[in-house]
This record gives sequence, structure tokens and C-alpha cells, in this order.
Amino acid sequence: MGDLLREWNDLDAAQYHVTQGMELVGGTLAVDADVVTLGYVALAHVQHARGDTSGALATLEQFANLARRRNFVAQLIACGVAAQVQLWLAQGQLAAAARWVEASGLHADDRELPFLREAEYLTFARVQVALQRDGAARQALPDIVPLLDRLQVGAEANGRMDSVIEILVVRALALGAQGELTEALSALERALNLAEPEGYVRTFVDEGAPTASSTYRAACRPSFARVS
Repeated sequence: MGDLLREWNDLDAAQYHVTQGMELVGGTLAVDADVVTLGYVALAHVQHARGDTSGALATLEQFANLARRRNFVAQLIACGVAAQVQLWLAQGQLAAAARWVEASGLHADDRELPFLREAEYLTFARVQVALQRDGAARQALPDIVPLLDRLQVGAEANGRMDSVIEILVVRALALGAQGELTEALSALERALNLAEPEGYVRTFVDEGAPTASSTYRAACRPSFARVS
């Protein structure tokens, strides 16, 4: 509920619900590791949305320490790290994000794209887009778009439309960085059409200025189908 309220940009209510949830799971070993992971990542997202990026990074550091003490599986730890890398990008710490890419073992042409690693692959794509804008790309963006297409196919096949929306937003960023503005706006337009009935806000806002500008342009296009 807290994460949904954050998506709706009701940040006070989101903070309240996520904090309540964290109090319920705190201090017990009986809670599943994936629930603990979700709680810490959700809290970090709320803190970042409220402008407290340093607090969000501290939350993810607490999670990393807890995950190591309780021997969480590697994929859950990696999920927390991917969230941390997104915060580095928001802070402009591109060198740190690039080092994560080098150490991650992820590649655009990986044959298997398991759902549990979706957040990592989306972060991988975001870093490559940021490197492209900075003139330091280490992975050709034409290779990133097919990766995102494959992630989208998997998300659609399993009805995970929240993932589809996020993937489309990242796809728009990648296409825009390549200069494919018409295709970028089309991807973003589809994301907006899917997101509007659900009241999604933060998926777009949290991507930063490039997405804000492109979102406005996509929403102003005559083909944008507003849903009442």
C-alpha cells in the first residue's frame, strides 16, 4: 500500500504505511527475505521521492548489512544494490554506476532474463543511457533497445503491467538518447496511456528531467488517447 501511495505521489501517506510495515517486520526472523527486501526498497523509494536521497542510501545500506547477516540469497541482495545504483544516477555519480555495470556480469545479449533480475537489467539499461548522454557509453544503445523489448515481452506475457510501463519509460529514454525521437515519444505515449487509469506519477517523475520534458511532449501529441 505504501509503495502504491508513493506511485500516486501521496508521499505523506506512503511514508506512514511503509514505516508501519517496516515496524511489523523489524526484529523478527520469521518474515520471508523477499518481504524484508521489498520493505527496505519501498522505504528508500519513498525517501528519495521526498528529496531525502542520503536517507534513502542509508536505508539501502542498512538492508545490505542485514541481508549479509541473515545470508539472503544473492538475487535479493542484488535487488537492493540495483536500487542503490539508481540513486547514484539521480545524484550524478556516473562513475560509481559504471563500475557497478562492469562488476554486475549483465550483458544486453544475455539469453535468460529471469523476472527476479528484472530490476537489475532495467538499472543496467538506465546506466547505459546515462553513459551515452555523458559521451562515455560502453554498450551500444542499439543493443539496449532489443534487451528492453525482450523484457517487455516477458512482462506482458505474465500480465505485469506495472513492469511494462517502467520498461516503456526506459525504452523511451534509450531511443531518445539515440536520436530516435519519434519512436521515443511513441513508447512514452503508450506508457502514459497504460499509466493514466492507474494514476501513476512517480514512475515518470523519478526518471528526471529528460523524461519530464518528453512526457509533456508525448501528452501533447494529437494521438495521445486520454482516458476519462
